[in-house]
Amino acid sequence: MPRITELFKPIKINSITLPNRIVMPAMHLNMADNGYVTPQLTDFYVERAKGGVGMIVVGGIAVEKRGMGLAMMLSIFSDDYIPKLKNFTDAIHAVDGLVAAQLYHAGRYSFEQMTGEKPVSSSAEYNRFSKQIPVALTKEGIAEVVTAEGDAAKRAKDAGFDAVEILGSAGYIIDQFLSPVVNKRMDDYGESLENRVRFPQEVITSVRKAVGSDFPVWMRLSGDDFVKGSNRFRDKAAIAPLLVQKGLDAISITGGWHETKVPQITTEVPPGVFAFLSANIKKAVNVPVFVANRINDPLIAEDILRNGYADCIAIGRTLISDPFFPQKVKEGRLDDIVKCIGCNQGCFDNVFEIKPVCCIRNPRAGKEATLLVKPTEAKKKVLVVGGGPAGCEAAKVAAERGHIVLLLEKRDKLGGQVLLAASPPGREGFLEIPHYYERQLKKLGVEVRYNAPFHDDVVNAFKPDVAIIATGSIPKMPSIPGIDKPLVCTAPDALWDEVPLGRNVVILGGSGTGVEAAITIAQKGALGLDAAHFLAFYEGLDPGEAMTMTFRGPREVTILEMLPRLGVSIGRSTRWTFLKALEKLGIKSYTQVTIQEIADDYVRFQNADSKTEIIPNVTNVVVAAGVSADKEVYDHIKTKNLVQTVINIGDSKKPRTMEEAISEGFRAALKI
Repeated sequence: MPRITELFKPIKINSITLPNRIVMPAMHLNMADNGYVTPQLTDFYVERAKGGVGMIVVGGIAVEKRGMGLAMMLSIFSDDYIPKLKNFTDAIHAVDGLVAAQLYHAGRYSFEQMTGEKPVSSSAEYNRFSKQIPVALTKEGIAEVVTAEGDAAKRAKDAGFDAVEILGSAGYIIDQFLSPVVNKRMDDYGESLENRVRFPQEVITSVRKAVGSDFPVWMRLSGDDFVKGSNRFRDKAAIAPLLVQKGLDAISITGGWHETKVPQITTEVPPGVFAFLSANIKKAVNVPVFVANRINDPLIAEDILRNGYADCIAIGRTLISDPFFPQKVKEGRLDDIVKCIGCNQGCFDNVFEIKPVCCIRNPRAGKEATLLVKPTEAKKKVLVVGGGPAGCEAAKVAAERGHIVLLLEKRDKLGGQVLLAASPPGREGFLEIPHYYERQLKKLGVEVRYNAPFHDDVVNAFKPDVAIIATGSIPKMPSIPGIDKPLVCTAPDALWDEVPLGRNVVILGGSGTGVEAAITIAQKGALGLDAAHFLAFYEGLDPGEAMTMTFRGPREVTILEMLPRLGVSIGRSTRWTFLKALEKLGIKSYTQVTIQEIADDYVRFQNADSKTEIIPNVTNVVVAAGVSADKEVYDHIKTKNLVQTVINIGDSKKPRTMEEAISEGFRAALKI
């Protein structure tokens, strides 16, 4: 393993010294109760502090009621919040952690239906995120917000926080003053950069005055808004020094606004890709710079530090998936890290659904005090049938508790439905799930048999006390004339290259699997990135032309979906990225259709207007019409009473999300 030297060097920021360069940035967790700290939130962060993170930033913490986000976020606009916040910081300090408060004002991103107050902003400009028109602040209103930020900072200091972070990113109120897209003012706070930067400068001055010169203060800043007409990364390099000169001790750089159409944290975002933003700011300021967004690998973090792109690494969701990431890195246990894969299923999707954050990779996230893995008091033999995520999690946890575990997998590799999710280009990160289980099961001494479907003789030889069935699902085949023709295959067959694909492919079904299949097939045969780099570097092709040739392959792809919308099974925080990919790849789609016939070389369907259409010259029809539970093994074992205790989990019980399947595997193992 390469030596990690920079990540664990201490760094001094004003009066405090961080023991390492790992910072957990503020994230909406939906674990507060009407703005107050809860035991759940405390337990969550104490676990991360125990794991060795250098600094935890908690937030956003609302500084005004009209600038709140959700009721399940923290607040600090009244002294009433201080006692519970003090109990919280005491709990962090009790395990030798450091904790900062992020001062949050949503501005026009606040929701009137949640706060009961009109949202405010620099100008009365409609925004797509909250779908509202805010009230433009008067100069008196601006002064009120500035004062509220300072008052909140003083409360944070009184509550025992070690530092404060001013939220100036993601399109919130400070961005709303900095951006010419939003800020249409004609007074001292608008038009020129000098005027647009005035509000954040006044906020910094107010905060600094409230906490004193020896208390750490920094700002979370978008390194590039990634919004057309707004501030780009070169603009931010001009803005950052103007903020630092007002009293910032550091700057924490993140990506774009919530409204951006450039993916920021989803799976297809290459880990560490936004480090150029912090490098850009670091050249412009003389204070420590943090960098964030999709940094889930300690070696990538180390490289960023070694290259001088940043001074600290903000690692958020990987600390949700693995609270002990810092400790494992320090001990050289990189194979034990449970990396975030950027799926957003348990974190951001839950935020949008106003549920507490959880994690598909860590069933204990948000349940640290209630879900404990304890050694078993009675060792048993456990047979797990199926090596998808549910079965692997059950096998791992059962083995961790001291049981003897045998896992049967009918294919030549672990992963199940995860392998399908990892098929589209840019989603290879999902493969971290089976790779992690392969490492852990081997380490725990679990016997894994590949190419091993279930047979009764396995029970006779192993004599299990418990059988956990995780055989997954099977594709549904709709009743359509021609469904049995040779050009028809299932989505797994197409994605796993089990069948050759011609030039004109029709996908039947536009849910998550259908959309993923369409994107994958459209990109098959595209110029590889290495080839594009070679041709561009040696001027065999214009760089722009070479890059364009990496986008898509030679196939025409069409989706036919019976529902009104595509991708309804995809989480809200990632669905838009799939739909954008469909658009950019030129994939045709029809919704509200009825498939009438699959012929040897065409597909006939009724469109949304009840008119018949034909897609000619079809070479392949890929069926992605949903799945049903594969209960064959479970029913067989139960019927023949082969094992005393039989537990059915995951998709073999009922098709469900990956988060639900892994959680069910975890809980099943706890019951043994």
